[in-house]
Amino acid sequence: MDRKINVGLVELPVVTYKDEDMYVSEVPFIHVASQGKTIEESISNLKEAVELYFEDEDVEKIIKEKFPVYNAIFTSTMAFDIKSRQVVSIPSE
Repeated sequence: MDRKINVGLVELPVVTYKDEDMYVSEVPFIHVASQGKTIEESISNLKEAVELYFEDEDVEKIIKEKFPVYNAIFTSTMAFDIKSRQVVSIPSE
């Protein structure tokens, strides 16, 4: 059975980190990344890269392939203590 996608907004998780003297922002599910001298510049550049990525593509097809559970994706963070090598904090449920 082909799953019908309610085309509207799809949340794209973004990861941003510092790599030497630049910030890198990426959308892991579609493997699109960009960089900038600041976090804001990196994310702004990523927005342009994502728009270019989807520009001439079948967006529904990509979402079905890359986000098989796109409506059940939740993002959160956990803290890992390097010294004790243990997770010391996880999000509340």
